[in-house]
Amino acid sequence: MLDVATGRFTVGVFQDVAWAQKGLEALKSAGLPPDALSIMAKESPDVAKLIGSQTALLAATGIGIGIAGSLALAGFMKALLYGVSPFDPISFGLAAALVGLVAILATVQPARRAMSVDPVTALADR
Repeated sequence: MLDVATGRFTVGVFQDVAWAQKGLEALKSAGLPPDALSIMAKESPDVAKLIGSQTALLAATGIGIGIAGSLALAGFMKALLYGVSPFDPISFGLAAALVGLVAILATVQPARRAMSVDPVTALADR
């Protein structure tokens, strides 16, 4: 036989889940990015890993496009260069390393700030 208290508890749990789902739908319809909703459930190291991986992907894509574009246009720069080949691998490597370093440095402060903020407080302020 079903206990009345157990039935009320079960109904209460289903109501809580339904309200949570409605809240998430409201946040999505308000324009909150899907990544922000996934960050809410993550711990600080997970947030740092997420931000770091997204930064690395963007930086690698930018470096790849930049190297491909500069190799394609290197012939046009030949007249402007003195003492350096337009296809100098050291110059390409240093430029790629510098762009990667700038991407990492540009990510550190926002990642630290994201790890220190309580997600519920951040969403309430929004």
